[in-house]
Amino acid sequence: VEDIKNITTLFDLNSSDWSDEVTETIRNFVVDKKIFLLTIYFDGDNLMASYTIPSVQFTDIFYFARLNHNMELTKQNFEYIIIFGNLCDKPEESMIKILENVYAPIVYNTEMWPQSILKCF
Repeated sequence: VEDIKNITTLFDLNSSDWSDEVTETIRNFVVDKKIFLLTIYFDGDNLMASYTIPSVQFTDIFYFARLNHNMELTKQNFEYIIIFGNLCDKPEESMIKILENVYAPIVYNTEMWPQSILKCF
């Protein structure tokens, strides 16, 4: 839980913003393997945590997404199970940048593809 708090980067985030409710939501995300997404954002002046993309307007949002539902989340495997990052108030633009700068280079530089993929090309 503390590691997630330390990683989270939002504009104007202070240690006093972390409420018991937000901490409990983070704890549930860590413990419950079925929860895929954790988002942390401000709704006005209140720090919020949710398991979905919020419907309220936000300046920026920090997300944690679980890649593997079968493994217990620990400090040792955090970087292998969780992807995380920021989105600005225009999430479409942020997602395109993530795809262009993170995922596209991985795909283009992969030299070993499974036969099931190679058959399609």
